[in-house]
Parts: sequence; structure tokens; C-alpha cells
Amino acid sequence: MLAPPALELEEARRIKQEEMVRAYNLWDDPVKSNEILFKLAGSAKVVDALKDLKYKARVA
Repeated sequence: MLAPPALELEEARRIKQEEMVRAYNLWDDPVKSNEILFKLAGSAKVVDALKDLKYKARVA
């Protein structure tokens, strides 16, 4: 099954992006901040979808 490795990869990516948000002063560069937050939101959606898929596979 591809969900667990993909989930681990996406969670690691999301954690890295969250660290970037914490380390980066969002007021210094609004364009860069918007790019980081957009990627973080996309990664969060992917993680949620993979967790849902993993749950459904386990229940089935």
C-alpha cells in the first residue's frame, strides 16, 4: 500500500513548512509568506486526505 509511505513523506514536508513559517518573519516579504502559507495549506490537505484513506482502508 502506498498510503503509509506517502503519508510519512507528506507529514515530513508539512513539518518542514511549519518550521519555515516559525523561522521566517512573515511581515518582511508578503509574497514569500503567501507562497509558504499556500504550500503549507496544500500539504495539510494532502495529509488529511491520506489519513482518511488510511483509515478507510483499515476499516474496510
